[in-house]
Amino acid sequence: MEDISESESDDLYRRILPSLRNRIKDSEQVDIKISCLQTLSLITYTAASDIDKQLARDYLFNFIETDGADFNVADLSSTDLDNLFSEVLQAYGILFAASFTTGLVDFDILWEELEKVMPVHEMLLENRDKDVRISAGENVGLIFETANNFWSSDSDSDDDGEEAPVKPEYDNIDGLIYTLKELSIDSSRRRAKSDRAEQRAVFRDVVKSVEENVKPTEELKIGGKILTFRGWAKILPLNAFRHILGQGFQHHLKTNDMMEGILRYSIGRQQQDSDDSGDEDGFDRSTLRKVDRKFIDDENKKSRIKQLRKARLGKEKPTY
Repeated sequence: MEDISESESDDLYRRILPSLRNRIKDSEQVDIKISCLQTLSLITYTAASDIDKQLARDYLFNFIETDGADFNVADLSSTDLDNLFSEVLQAYGILFAASFTTGLVDFDILWEELEKVMPVHEMLLENRDKDVRISAGENVGLIFETANNFWSSDSDSDDDGEEAPVKPEYDNIDGLIYTLKELSIDSSRRRAKSDRAEQRAVFRDVVKSVEENVKPTEELKIGGKILTFRGWAKILPLNAFRHILGQGFQHHLKTNDMMEGILRYSIGRQQQDSDDSGDEDGFDRSTLRKVDRKFIDDENKKSRIKQLRKARLGKEKPTY
C-alpha cells in the first residue's frame, strides 16, 4: 500500500471531521457521542495539521466550559453526563499534548491557554464523579508539566549572559496545589474504597508534576523489552489507545509500525521469552500502576466470563 501524502491526509481528515462533530453535537445516544469523541481526538492527534488541532481543541473546551449547552445533553442521565464529561476532558488533554509538546511552540500561546482553561479544570476537580475528577487532574498535570518543561528548556538555552526572564506563575497556584493534595489523601467514606485508592494514586503523581516538576512513569514489558513512557504527554495518549484497542493493545505495540511512530518508542521483534515474569498477554504487572493492572484484569475477566458461558452451552472449553 502506498503511503498517504500529507495533503491527502489533511483532505481525509477534513472530510470526516464534520460527520464526527455533528454526531457529537446532535446524537441523543451517549455511546455514539463518546465513540465519536474518541475518534475525533485520536485522528486529530495522529493526522491533523497544527491549525486543525487548535480548532478541535477549542471545540472541546467550548463543550467543557459551557457544560455541553449546545451539545444536546439535557436529557442525559447524570451517570451518562458524567461519563461524557470525563471523555471530553480526556480528549482535550490528548489534543493539548498534540499542540504543545511537539514541534515549535510559542510559550506565550501555551501560557495563555493555561490561564484560560485552568479555572474550569479547578472547578471540575471538585466534581461529584470520580472519573471527571481524575480526568481533570490528569489534564492539570499535563498542562503544568508542559509549561515547566518548556520553561526549563528555554532557560537552559539562554546563554547570552542577559538576566533570565521571570518565570510566570498561575494566579491561584496555592489554592490549586491545596486542592490537589486534598484529593491525593482523600479518605471520605462516602466514596468506594477502590475509587479512593485510584484517585489517591493519580493525584499523588499530579501533585508531583505541578509542585516539583516530576514526571510520572509508565513501564510495560512486552516483546522481551521494557518500554518506558515518561510524562503525561506520553501516558495520556498511551492510555487512550489502550482503551480503544482493548485486548488488541499489546499486539499493536508489538507489530504496528504506525503505533511506534505515534507513541515514539522502539521495540525488537524477538519472541517473548518463555520464562518472562509477565502473564499471558505479555505484560509484567509489577511494572504497572494499580489503575492499569485493574484495566487489564477487567478485560481478561470479561474474556473468561464469555468463555465460561460458551462452555456451559457446550460450545467451547474454557482456557486459563
